[in-house]
Amino acid sequence: MKIPTQLQDKDFRFVLLKKNSKIPIENEWQKQSHDFEDAQKHKGNLGIIFGHKNLFAIDIDSKEFLAEIMEKGILPLTFTVKTALKQLPHYYFISNEPLENCILFFNGQRVGELRAKNQQCVIPSSEIDSKQYEVWNDAEICLVNKKEFLKILEPYIKKNAKNTSINPQIKDESRSGLEYRKVIALLREGKTKEQIFSQMLAYSGWKEKGIAYQEFTYKKAFDYVKSEDKLKAFLIEDRKKFESIGCGVHNGIYYEGTIFYKDGTPYPAIITSDKKVYIKQFDNDEIRYSFGLNYKGNFYEESLDNIFSKEAVKRWIYENTDNITFKSVYDKLITLFKKYIYFEDERKYSLLACYRIAGFFMPIWRARARLFLYAEPGSAKSRGTQILHNTGFNSIALGDWTLAYLKEIIQSTRGETHIDDFETLDEEKKSATTRLVKVGFMKGFKAGKMGEGKNRKPEVNDLFNTTTLNNTEGLDFISTDRCITIRIPKISKKEYDEEPKFEDSIWKELRDELYIFGLKYPDIVKETYDNLKSENIRGRLFFIIKPELAIAKLISEDVFTDVESIWQEEIEQRLNTDFETDWEFLAYKRIYKLLSTLSTNSTLSILSTLSTTGFFALLNDVVKPIGLELYGDEGFAKAKRSMSIVIGNSLSRNPIFKKRQVRGKWQYKVNFEQFKSLLDAKGLLKPILELLEVDSVDSVDSDSGKMAITTEKIK
Repeated sequence: MKIPTQLQDKDFRFVLLKKNSKIPIENEWQKQSHDFEDAQKHKGNLGIIFGHKNLFAIDIDSKEFLAEIMEKGILPLTFTVKTALKQLPHYYFISNEPLENCILFFNGQRVGELRAKNQQCVIPSSEIDSKQYEVWNDAEICLVNKKEFLKILEPYIKKNAKNTSINPQIKDESRSGLEYRKVIALLREGKTKEQIFSQMLAYSGWKEKGIAYQEFTYKKAFDYVKSEDKLKAFLIEDRKKFESIGCGVHNGIYYEGTIFYKDGTPYPAIITSDKKVYIKQFDNDEIRYSFGLNYKGNFYEESLDNIFSKEAVKRWIYENTDNITFKSVYDKLITLFKKYIYFEDERKYSLLACYRIAGFFMPIWRARARLFLYAEPGSAKSRGTQILHNTGFNSIALGDWTLAYLKEIIQSTRGETHIDDFETLDEEKKSATTRLVKVGFMKGFKAGKMGEGKNRKPEVNDLFNTTTLNNTEGLDFISTDRCITIRIPKISKKEYDEEPKFEDSIWKELRDELYIFGLKYPDIVKETYDNLKSENIRGRLFFIIKPELAIAKLISEDVFTDVESIWQEEIEQRLNTDFETDWEFLAYKRIYKLLSTLSTNSTLSILSTLSTTGFFALLNDVVKPIGLELYGDEGFAKAKRSMSIVIGNSLSRNPIFKKRQVRGKWQYKVNFEQFKSLLDAKGLLKPILELLEVDSVDSVDSDSGKMAITTEKIK
C-alpha cells in the first residue's frame, strides 16, 4: 500500500486494518509493532498509531467546527488528511512533549478529538465504500509546543474532563454495559444530553471511566436510537444542490467567481454582493465551508480571456462605487458601439447595450436568449462579436471546441461563449453550437449523457449561459426562436474602418465596472424583472426579451420604449409567417412569381431586364412591389431603406444568388433549380406554390431565360 511521504518515518508505528474497514485484523491493536516497511506490504487498509515520536492528530467531526477554526485561523499549517466518508480533516502534529487524549466541544456539542496516545487514524490511500482517504495538504508535519497548543484549544476542551484513551474495544464494552442500556432508555424517554449525563452520575463506573468513555457511549447509544426509525433519520438533512462557482446566489447572497494568485499559485475565490471574499486554499476551503457553497467543479479559468480582476475586487471591497450607475454604464456602452458598429436604426444600440449588461445578472434570469448577429460578409459582425467578448462575463471567444468542453467550462465558470462565422464550422461544431443554443437558453434545462468507463452512470451538465453567434446564412426555426436577432447592414463609411484596440485601458475599465455592477444591483434588477409587465408583448416572446426589458426599465423609460418597440417589430416578422408580412418570405415569393411570369409573358416592362439578361433589380422588381402592397406610398417611403437592407442581405447570404451593380443599383441572378432547392430546405417551397397556385416549374435556364413547364398541378 502506498503511504504518504510525510508518514514514512521509521519511528512511526502502524496498525493493519481489514480491507474496506477501520477495524484492525485480529490481535493487531495489541501488537502495535508494524513499522513503515511492514505496513506498506499490507493489502488492506492502514491506521497510524499516535504517541510514537509524540505524533498526534486533531480529528474534526463537525463542519461547523471546521468553519470555526478556519475562520479564526486557529491551527497552524500542517500535513492534513481528508476522510473518506465525511470529507473532514485530520490535522497531524508532533509535540515537544507527550499529550493526552481529549474530546473537543463547540456550542455544547462534541465536534472532534485530540488523538495522542494509543489511538489511531486511518491513513491515505485506505478506502471505504469505494471512497479514499486523501492527502488534503501535503505540508510538513508541524512541530508544536505542548503548552502553547493546549492554550489554543482551551476554549474547546471542557474543564475537569479526564483524558482517556479510546480503542476499538470500548465499542464492545459500552454495548454490553449497564451504562449503554441506560443511556438508550433515557434517550427513548426524550431526555436531553445534559439531563442524561446528570442522571448517569448515579451509576457506578460512569464517572470513573472518564469523559472519553462517556462521550463514546452516549454517541453509540444515540446512533442506535436514531437508527430505530430510519425514515426519520434520513428525512432530517436536505439535499445540497451543486452550484456553479462562476456566479450564482446562495442564501440570498449573490456571488461571482474569479482566481487569485499568490507566489504563482492559483486560488479559486468568490466575491459576494455583501462585499466579502472567500478563497479556496489547500487546507482551508472557505468557499465550501465558510460560505457553504456546494460547487461541482473548480474554476477553470485557463480558457477565459478576462475574469473579475484583482483591481476590480479591490475597488468593490474597499472603494466608493457610487459613480457606477445604470446610466453611466449604458452611456459608455452606447459610445463604444456607435464608434465601431453601424446600425441604421438607433434602437438597435439600446437593445445591444441592454443585452450586454444583462450578461452580468445571470443568477436572476429564468431564460437567456442567445444573440444572433445576422449580416452578410464585411458587415462588422465579427467585430461586434469581439466587442461583446471583450466586455463579457468570464468570456470565451471560441475557434475550436467540442460539446464536452463547452459543458465543463460553462458549468464551472458560467462563462459567456462567443462564436464567430457559424456558417464556416464543420458539422460537429455546428451541432454542438445548435445544442448549446437550444438547451442552454432556459435555466434548469440540462444536457445529459451516459458516462464513460467501467462504472458508467448518467451525467448531466448545466449549459445556462450567455451565447453570441453570427453568420450569413440564418439559423433553423427552433434556434432562431431562442435568439434575439440583430441585423447589421453592410455599408462603406471610412469612420467605421478602424478596428478596436482591445488592449486599450478603456475596455478593461468598462469590464471591471460591469463585474462590480453585477454585484451592486442584483436586488433591484430582480425586483424589476419579477414585476415587469408589457402592454404590447405577451407570452413566450416577452419571456425571451424580459432580461433586456428589465435592464432598459432601470436605465430610463425612453430606453425601455426603444427596446420594446424594436422587439415588437421583430415579433411581427416572426409571428406573421402566415406569409403575409414577412419581408424575406415575400421576397422569395416575388422572385418565384417573376420567373413564373416570365414563362408566360416576357413582354412586361418590369421584366425587361430579367428576360434579356437573367438579372432582376432588387429595388424595382422585388422591394418596391412588396412595400407598396404592405404600406402604401407614404409607409413604403419610410420602410424602403430597412426593407432593402434586410432583403438584400438575405439574398447576398446565399451563394446561389449572383449579384452585380448597374448605375448604383443592385441586380441579382439565380439558377432556378438551386433556388427551388433553397426554398425546399427552408420549408418555403410548398407555401409559395400554394399561395401562387401555379403549375410546378421543373427547370429554368437562367442564362437564356427559357423555362420548362409541366402541366401537373401542385397539390
